Amino acid sequence: MTDDANSSETPQTRLARKLNLLLDLYEAEGSEALTYPEINRHMSQRGTPLSRSRWAYMRSGDSSLATDPVPLRNLAEFFGVDRDYLLDDAGEIPKLVDSQLELLRTLRESRVRNFAARQLQGISSETLVRLRQVIDERKRAQGMDDADSDSRRALTVGVLAASGALLAGVASAAYFARQVVVPKYIRREGLDVRAVHTNGDGSLEIELPATEQTRAPGRYSLWFDQGRGHACLGSFVESNHDRSTVTRAVERVDSGDLKLASAGIWSGYVYSKPEQLGVPYEDVEIPVENGIAPAWRFDPPPSVEASGAWAIHIHGMGGKRAGTLRGIPVARRLGLTSLVVSFRNDGDAPPSYDGRYNLGQVEWRDVEAGINYAISNGAERIVLFGWSLGASIALQAAALSPSSSRVAGMVLDAPVFNWRTTLAANAKAAGLPRPLVHLGFTILRSEALRWVTGLAAPISLDSLDWLARATELNKPVLVLHGEKDDTTPFEASKKAASLRPDLVRLVEFESVGHSLEWNVDPEKWERSVEEWFYGLPLTGSSPEQAGAQS
Repeated sequence: MTDDANSSETPQTRLARKLNLLLDLYEAEGSEALTYPEINRHMSQRGTPLSRSRWAYMRSGDSSLATDPVPLRNLAEFFGVDRDYLLDDAGEIPKLVDSQLELLRTLRESRVRNFAARQLQGISSETLVRLRQVIDERKRAQGMDDADSDSRRALTVGVLAASGALLAGVASAAYFARQVVVPKYIRREGLDVRAVHTNGDGSLEIELPATEQTRAPGRYSLWFDQGRGHACLGSFVESNHDRSTVTRAVERVDSGDLKLASAGIWSGYVYSKPEQLGVPYEDVEIPVENGIAPAWRFDPPPSVEASGAWAIHIHGMGGKRAGTLRGIPVARRLGLTSLVVSFRNDGDAPPSYDGRYNLGQVEWRDVEAGINYAISNGAERIVLFGWSLGASIALQAAALSPSSSRVAGMVLDAPVFNWRTTLAANAKAAGLPRPLVHLGFTILRSEALRWVTGLAAPISLDSLDWLARATELNKPVLVLHGEKDDTTPFEASKKAASLRPDLVRLVEFESVGHSLEWNVDPEKWERSVEEWFYGLPLTGSSPEQAGAQS
């Protein structure tokens, strides 16, 4: 900051001001007040637990200065700002972020909407401070007499209009680009819980707003209480047209008190923990670039002859390993040993240095570590199960892994074959104009602008485009995708199947939403996997034959 008011700040009060600014902005975005347990959960997952009293001291500016950079960087990561922002450093990065955040608060106080100023990277801190001062002057002018206020307001509005025209487009594109790669650790619970009913036998039913998704057949789940609570939802019970609600059976409550829930997140995570499958499993550790990534290992049942092949299950963006547990039962029946892996920046595996998603460009190396683990434990062949982003990671691993010859095929659920198509569809749904979307793509793939997003290296969208690279596919691929997917366009999967009908088999589902194919029809999903697996040309072949055929 360059304001005179801050020149006499102590390091403790400077840290407190930054923390309180981040908290103010979190609430200004429309969220509930951020609670200590949410922050401490994130910090504990990063190996830097934060006591309640220490958190209070840091916010008030009392006590000794927190100087350990690791917890301060973890806190910055939680709020989605530059990792060095909270360090007591007079350098350009904290100064620039400070200016951006202060500008955003001023803009919001002035009711200037849809201006993604938190992402205004590439603009100097001095320019941002000047803009903020102009807005402050406007606010002061509004308190003057009528004779002065009209002329001052006209002048200020003109300055704001010119500045906004110049900055808004760049800001929106930068915001879009950052939203793509910055991990989200808090999700808004946007599905109202109208009521939870207790039946005479003690079983529960939940009443939800009637939507195409909540009316869909199948099994689903609800996350509630800021992710601390989880319930598995079963069959549709009834509709109430007067209340515009539907009631579904509650199969089980895994955590939290569902009766106290007022809102939640609709999800496909029928299993939130591996023990809910009711089969043996083992916690294992996979050495990766930045440390040790946790994984779950499921061996086939004794009654099924081991096939010599392993399945590696890869979850999607913003998800956890538990999202892939839906694929474990069929893999076990096929005699596959399953390895459910974590990867960088998913909250379980060690984060990358930049703390950013790379859309599969580098995450595949963590899957490669899983492949190496499987081979060292006797795997002859590998089948990759990828969900959404996990599918993009699987495609990269199959192409780039030194052990690619061991990969017999891929099962891809709601896959991302082309990130441009997927991101453009999501941006269109959010109302972002096409030119700004393409500007966002430019930011993502630019070496010179990578500091806008915080990426350690630009993202090569071309190398991640498996529609353009369809001729390079050399593994059998089973695609399981719902035509009503609102996140990953079904048309991309349809095009992949038409481009490579010799390798890509597409099975369509009537699911509503993203990665919910198994949920709407688990029998069809598992039967499709079984039929495809038994048709693999490499089933029963040796690793040498696998290499020769791939």
